[in-house]
Amino acid sequence: MADQTHPTEASHTVYVVLLLVINTIYFGASLVLSHITHSLTLRMDSNYVLYIVGSLIVVLIDLKLRNTRSVKNTFGWARIEFLGNLFNATFLASLSFSALVESVQQLIHLSGHQSHTHGMHEPVKVTILGGVRLALALITFAGRYASRDSSRNFRVSYTQTAGIEICVESPANCPATVDDGGVSPHKVQRPPVIYPNVGVAVIREFIGPILIITCGVIYIFYIQTDWCYYVDPSVCILQVFVLGATLFRAAKESGLALMLTIPTQIDIHAIQKRLLQKFPQILNIHDFHLWRTSRYHTVVTCHLVCSSLLEYVGVSAEIHKFFREEGISEVAIQPELFHAHDAANPNGGGVMSPDACRCCDASPKCCSLTGANKPHELRQRTRDPLPSEMVDLETGRRPDSLSDDE
Repeated sequence: MADQTHPTEASHTVYVVLLLVINTIYFGASLVLSHITHSLTLRMDSNYVLYIVGSLIVVLIDLKLRNTRSVKNTFGWARIEFLGNLFNATFLASLSFSALVESVQQLIHLSGHQSHTHGMHEPVKVTILGGVRLALALITFAGRYASRDSSRNFRVSYTQTAGIEICVESPANCPATVDDGGVSPHKVQRPPVIYPNVGVAVIREFIGPILIITCGVIYIFYIQTDWCYYVDPSVCILQVFVLGATLFRAAKESGLALMLTIPTQIDIHAIQKRLLQKFPQILNIHDFHLWRTSRYHTVVTCHLVCSSLLEYVGVSAEIHKFFREEGISEVAIQPELFHAHDAANPNGGGVMSPDACRCCDASPKCCSLTGANKPHELRQRTRDPLPSEMVDLETGRRPDSLSDDE
């Protein structure tokens, strides 16, 4: 019987669409009221709500592209989440800069004039809308953690900066234990699923409505005083810096991911070392590349050198399982053959094929795993591969048959 606790993919889409509609309606209302009341704090919060709307649109596009398999939608399109996050953060930064300049101008104007015509008006309406915004933030967070708690075994996907998470991937049932430093064949260092920092998300989501309500209450009780008119632009400046500080890291990670930077939580050297220790059939590894297409999706491409194609086929499934236990979503492996010398070779070693050594120096021995300066010897085999096991990957024929044809 299928597990009924996991939300379906259709429910995720409905949930995102519902949030998109609610936030869009609130954005329109807050934008209109901010111009009527001249509330800079309310206007800045409406800018952040617009940022949330853009993030939700990115999520819908991401869900659509993930479910559509085509030649056009390749790994570049898979990074639409990072691109959307970076674009939305840049757009919010421009709106925040505009609000910052306007707040400074209003402070200068208030300090030089006794007229308060440009200050905030109708604080009761502003306070009421701030309460609506607070309720919307609570509903958003309640839905976020309800979805995450009901889908603990699912990989998490959502915008890393909108403060919401939706689970869309199939369950990851590969058991693994976390290594605390040592390398063990039974312990792997599995990179954690990257959740947004809860404290940062709470500050970013609730700073807007709390400041709106605070400004409204101050204006209601102290509207007759002169100093209260400085509260709204000052609080708007504070909100700009808080949002900038909480969004900078997420925007930076999105930019690094778009530039194919290796995730910091994954140690490539340790993965290659564990791979060689677990599979003695692998003689060497080169052209090992790793990148992220999203927060939950990691891709690895590598060239594995084996003595024969039959040996690689025998461990191919286990190699893919190994990478998945390391937290790698997709693996593309190019197997390469190690052509051994005959018995006259005094060292009992072998020479790599030109394709396998194209990343090395002039030495016929393959270089180190990570392209270090000193070459190292290939691992000694317990036996040389039989001629019947030697298969040329390009032609699909054995080397002895090629020599006969010549």
